[in-house]
Amino acid sequence: MGNDDLETRVKRLEAQMLQLLSQPTEPRPRAHAKDYSEVLSFVKSVGLKELDAEYIWNLWESNGWTRNGRKILDWKATIRSWKAGGYFPSQRNPQRNGGNGDRPLSPNDIRLKLEAIQKELAQTELRRLDPGVPDRRRKLFDERDRLRKLQTGVL
Repeated sequence: MGNDDLETRVKRLEAQMLQLLSQPTEPRPRAHAKDYSEVLSFVKSVGLKELDAEYIWNLWESNGWTRNGRKILDWKATIRSWKAGGYFPSQRNPQRNGGNGDRPLSPNDIRLKLEAIQKELAQTELRRLDPGVPDRRRKLFDERDRLRKLQTGVL
């Protein structure tokens, strides 16, 4: 009787496997786009600029649709991820590339800006009575204070 139970269970499992294998599976996303126009269309649909589509197309075409030496599995997901991380040209340099300038400053950006302000303040210290210098120094102090607040998380 034990063998009958075992044979019945094996047959049932085989039937379940056949049923699972016969079911259609969802197709995996294509690893790369068919052409540039497909990339451009998708990039615009997620709110990026044409410059970004050109950048990503040329980059991936040149390296065989790889990222860090590994094949890209889903190019659309990679674009969404890069957008969230701010890696596209219009996000890195918004003024030059026609972006909106809303990308938050990184801690390193804040540090570099503060260093530049301190340097300019030191240079204008000797000329603080020259015309226009007091206004410029006041703007520098305001920007320095704003950046320090950003740095400490107050803003």
